[in-house]
Amino acid sequence: MIVGIHVGLEHASWYSARQALINAFTPKTDFCKHYGIKINNAEWPCHHIPNALLCDRGEMISDKAEKATVPLMRLMLAPPHRPDFKGIVERKFGTLNNDIFHQLEGTTLGKQRMRGEVDPRLNAVYTLQEITTMLIHEVIAHNQRFNGSLAKETPL
Repeated sequence: MIVGIHVGLEHASWYSARQALINAFTPKTDFCKHYGIKINNAEWPCHHIPNALLCDRGEMISDKAEKATVPLMRLMLAPPHRPDFKGIVERKFGTLNNDIFHQLEGTTLGKQRMRGEVDPRLNAVYTLQEITTMLIHEVIAHNQRFNGSLAKETPL
């Protein structure tokens, strides 16, 4: 289950990770309503602090991350050069990029441009709000595919 998201323009950092964690730990009904999507708690029932976080060695390997998370949960850092420790997460990033984001006008397809080549970002037409809305719909669909029993309203 995808428990939280954050869409932003900043580089991968503690700030970005913190925003995604805040989203993961809070109810999603108000978050979705902000983007014009009406859901009930059973459709995205993730609003708890986990016992542990398994993280990359990037954003979460900092004093700020450790001070903020360790009092609440165990912080586990994946070993360097071992994406297989988070294979499901890494594959979902690839799927989202291939199926949604790389199909949009203005994508760079994650590639560097050659000198003289037209910059595809100049054709970008979507706002962060629109991208986030697309991502929310995909997250809800993903969570329902793997957790169909959550479709019924259950008290939390």
